[in-house]
Amino acid sequence: MEPHEAALASANTIAATLHTIASAHVDYTRKAIQDGTDFWTRLTSLQSPEQAVGLQSEFAQNSYQAFIVEMKRISELYVDLLEHTFEPFGTMAHGSKF
Repeated sequence: MEPHEAALASANTIAATLHTIASAHVDYTRKAIQDGTDFWTRLTSLQSPEQAVGLQSEFAQNSYQAFIVEMKRISELYVDLLEHTFEPFGTMAHGSKF
């Protein structure tokens, strides 16, 4: 594969990866907003402070766990992006004669 072909293929992969990253952020944000809305709806229907504290603890724990899972997945997408970004330079370095 010629260097310019490798660069073009890498650019296409980078664009697709950026789209995937943006979609992952949007999906996570949409879910977090929905979870927050559901939390407030449930919170306003509770009768005692003890129930509110329990619900808030559950919400905080679930939100934190969801955040960790999603950020791990998104960070892996960023690693893929970096690998594809520098791929053409590796191809050019291996193909060049010093």
